[in-house]
Amino acid sequence: MPSTALYRPLESNGTRPLQTSTLRTSSYAGSKGRSFWPKTASSRRLFVCALILMTLLVYAVWCAVINNSDDSRGGGYGSTTAQATSLPPQQGENKNGSHQPAIENEGFIVAKVAPLMLEKLKLRAADDPFNRYSTSSSLSYSSPSLSSSTHTASIKTNSSASARDMLSSSNLLDNKLANESPSTLCTELFNDTRLYIQDRPRQEWANLSTIYFVTPTYPRREQVPELTRLAYTLMHVPRLHWIVANDHNGCNPYLDTLLNRFGIPYTHLASPMPQRYHKAESKPRGVANRRAAMQWLRQHNITTGVLYFGDDDNTYDLKLFSEIRDTKHVSMFPVGLIANYGISGPVVRKGKVIGFLDSWVAGRRWPVDMAGFAVSLAYMAERPNATMPYKPGYEEDYFLRSIGLTLEMIEPKGNNCTEILVWHTQTKNHERTMVKLNHEYLDDRSNLGALFKALTDMGVSGASDSEGQKAIISKNGKAKALGYFLS
Repeated sequence: MPSTALYRPLESNGTRPLQTSTLRTSSYAGSKGRSFWPKTASSRRLFVCALILMTLLVYAVWCAVINNSDDSRGGGYGSTTAQATSLPPQQGENKNGSHQPAIENEGFIVAKVAPLMLEKLKLRAADDPFNRYSTSSSLSYSSPSLSSSTHTASIKTNSSASARDMLSSSNLLDNKLANESPSTLCTELFNDTRLYIQDRPRQEWANLSTIYFVTPTYPRREQVPELTRLAYTLMHVPRLHWIVANDHNGCNPYLDTLLNRFGIPYTHLASPMPQRYHKAESKPRGVANRRAAMQWLRQHNITTGVLYFGDDDNTYDLKLFSEIRDTKHVSMFPVGLIANYGISGPVVRKGKVIGFLDSWVAGRRWPVDMAGFAVSLAYMAERPNATMPYKPGYEEDYFLRSIGLTLEMIEPKGNNCTEILVWHTQTKNHERTMVKLNHEYLDDRSNLGALFKALTDMGVSGASDSEGQKAIISKNGKAKALGYFLS
């Protein structure tokens, strides 16, 4: 039997003998340490609650120190968060802007801790393809030429503030991506200089609603040819404003000259993709461009007309524009040459959309192509938080979710979605090439100087003294060096 106080035999007087082992010494030391622990259950509960409150207070003070340090740095994402969490003068700071030393109520903790929690939530949402952690957001783009609207959110400092009030401050957190890639207004033309459209004077179309045709594009060899081909389609469409958003850090003067040539009212924006996505395996192409276009519409308070996203490499039937012009909420129609089925679009029964035909569902509520729907700007104005996520493959789905679309609201076009009015054609892309051509031959002695300058401006090819395939000139089937003809 173990030699412990519990099992030691009793002495003749009824007491147990003393034990002087090391176990006794250890037990004695433990009992001395336990003397500080509350004796009763109620006091222990109070002690635990006090400990938790002290931990929360330390965390709140740490958060306040972090926010104040971000304020002192200024600019970037820290200043955006600080703006979102600034308290009204009567609660968080004096009228002169100095912070009060005392915390007036427990709502101070909510105002300081909530934005940091939301920041972590947004960072997780950026990498989540199913948008499980995303919160409602609005767009904000800074531009030296466009006065960006300032989005402000007040966080309730009452301790009974609801989760919805806390999540509403996440609108400001979307500014992080906008600040990484601010859009720039390059040029605009609001006057329609076309005299005739579809063999009719321009004035005869004045009563039609305007279609805002948003085209995301990016620098490549095929950019100018594809924009030119698309422009000659749009030249036949009355009452249309073309928003060309280029995925480039600055304005491209050649695009300005090109767009101005067609006489179509247009807006040229430089809207680069955020830097964080440049090394992604699957890049969200066109998202920053479309977001910049939507922000342009908001900044100009345009709440009438129709919004349509049209890529520069698609093929459009002119009937499409007359079909979507009277869109009340959201109109939809089939798009040809999509994935394995060769088609993507709504399934219509008795004039109502009942589902969708698309070979890639992937959990999307609205499995449609970007060119397969149009949105009324009057309806979209009722959804100021409409946005498009940086999630490849889910851009259309979550944009349509953000505007509160329901199946009953969809207006099928194209003869109950039996006609294909837009085709997802794609041009094979090639890398920009260099031609080995001595610059002494690029003067005004021939057309080569002006020709290669235009090719360089368009991003098609360029001339170099040391790189690329050597340039030759042929005559009567025989190749000669440039010096033979141009010396």
